[in-house]
Amino acid sequence: KILIATGGRPWMPNDLPGIEHAITSNEAFHLEELPKRIVIVGGGYIAVEFAGIFNGLGVETTLVHRGPNLLRGFDDDVRAFVASQMEERGIKIRLGAQIAKIEKTEGGLVGACVDGHNLTADVIMFAVGREPYTEGLGLEAAGVALDDTGAVKVDDYSKTNVENIWAVGDVTNRINLTPVAIREGQAFALTEFHGQPTRFDHEMVASAVFSQPPVGAVGLSEA
Repeated sequence: KILIATGGRPWMPNDLPGIEHAITSNEAFHLEELPKRIVIVGGGYIAVEFAGIFNGLGVETTLVHRGPNLLRGFDDDVRAFVASQMEERGIKIRLGAQIAKIEKTEGGLVGACVDGHNLTADVIMFAVGREPYTEGLGLEAAGVALDDTGAVKVDDYSKTNVENIWAVGDVTNRINLTPVAIREGQAFALTEFHGQPTRFDHEMVASAVFSQPPVGAVGLSEA
C-alpha cells in the first residue's frame, strides 16, 4: 500500500520579470536578517498572516493584492474589519494593485505596479497561492491520474485510480488545511488497516486565519 502525502508548495508567477529576486513563505523562515521593509503580494491566509508577523517584528510592511478585498471566500463584513484592523496596526494595504516586474537597485528591490506606482523594499514576498507537490514522484509511470491543476485524483476514501495507491492532504487539492489532511490520513488508516470504511466529510469544515485579529469561520457566508 502506498500513501502519497507530499503536500503543496508555493506557486510563483515564473513569467514575471525579476521574479528571481522575490521569495515565498518557505524562504521567509530562512532570512539571514530582519528586513527593514517588506512588500507581501497576495490576499489569502498566508499573505495576511505573514503581514501580521513581519509588522509585529517592527518591519515596515506593505500588502499588495489585486482583488477588491482580502480573504476571498470569507464573510464580507469580516474581511473589511480585518483589513481596517491591519491598517490600524500600521500595515499599508494596496488593493486592486498588481506588480508587473521587480528590479534590483542600490536602494533595494523595486516592484513596479501595473498602475505605474513603484514600491521599494528590502524583501518582496509572493504568497499568491500554492500548488500540489507531485513533480518528480513518478506518478505518470505508476499510472496515477492527476487533474488539470496537477493534484492527485481520489475518491471519497482517498483512493486513486490505481488499486494500491491512496493520497491525502494538499496534494489532492480538496481542502488545503492541516487538520483536514490529518483527518483524511486517519480515515485512510481506519479504512485500510482496521476494517472500518471511513469517509471524511468535506462539507462545513471550520477554518481559522491567524491574522491580527484572528478569524474563525464555519458554514455559509451571508452572501
